[in-house]
Amino acid sequence: TWDGLDTAIVSVFSDNVVSMLASHRELWLLGVKASQVYTDSGNPDFPFDVTPPGFIEQGCIASWATVKMRESVYWLGGSDRGYAVAYRSQGYQPVRVSNHAVEYHWSRYSTVTDARAYAYDDQGHFFWVIYFPTGDATWVYDGATGEWHERGFWLAAQNRYEAHHSQCHAYAFGKHLVGDWKSGKVYEMSIDIYDDDGSELRRLRRAPHISKEQQWMFYHMLQLDFEVGLGNVPPAAGSNPQVVLRWSDDGGKTWSNDHFESAGRTGEYKYRAIWWRLGRSRDRVFEFHVSDPIPWRLAAAYLQASAGDGA
Repeated sequence: TWDGLDTAIVSVFSDNVVSMLASHRELWLLGVKASQVYTDSGNPDFPFDVTPPGFIEQGCIASWATVKMRESVYWLGGSDRGYAVAYRSQGYQPVRVSNHAVEYHWSRYSTVTDARAYAYDDQGHFFWVIYFPTGDATWVYDGATGEWHERGFWLAAQNRYEAHHSQCHAYAFGKHLVGDWKSGKVYEMSIDIYDDDGSELRRLRRAPHISKEQQWMFYHMLQLDFEVGLGNVPPAAGSNPQVVLRWSDDGGKTWSNDHFESAGRTGEYKYRAIWWRLGRSRDRVFEFHVSDPIPWRLAAAYLQASAGDGA
């Protein structure tokens, strides 16, 4: 039985509370510009009291993107100095986990306040998955490596990605189950599933710029080091899986034709995916993608190149 007078108002900061989360038997109340942590003190009239060191001068800009992951709280933060920065809690201190490149992309969306997020663990990695409806994009932070990546659903007819179709998650029956924001369906998400509900699952990796003080660079050989020989038994799709390579010599504004190389048919475990005599440039970005329904396990890439005389 609760007394109707047993209420309290957040008065530590003058702001609206936009997000709430329970972590380590504490209550996190996040405002737009600041946040406060409350502790259960056992007070019979109202059990929650302010945790003195729990005042945080960073607020929250996306009510539904706050998650608890491992030992920390993660949220999209803001303050009276700016916003759209990803934070995790270290004790009661906010630690920035986004980087300049990710924050630049978020700043291009007309709004990020509608972001939704969930967290899950898989094979030692723990992921914070953030879906931006207005930005039509999904960004994922891997807490085990500290790296970011994007996830998307490939629209083959439009030759582009849209946001990954998951927006919520539950681990049940030994499976990662996710809810689709577009269809309302529930799907199993696993690295052992090689399509998106029958649609092409397209993986893309883009390398950093390769340049040496704008001298001519001659590219002799590029090899991708991944597990080969995993093609499906004919006539199944993926019996001769292909890796597609292309590159840009003008900072990603235009791209070369696609160059295909096999990833090894079934049992070709010594096969090597190599491209030879790739021309020259003063600045180059390599990119490759794969879509055959087989396991793809990339370890590294090796490039043999030499600089010219700068002519």
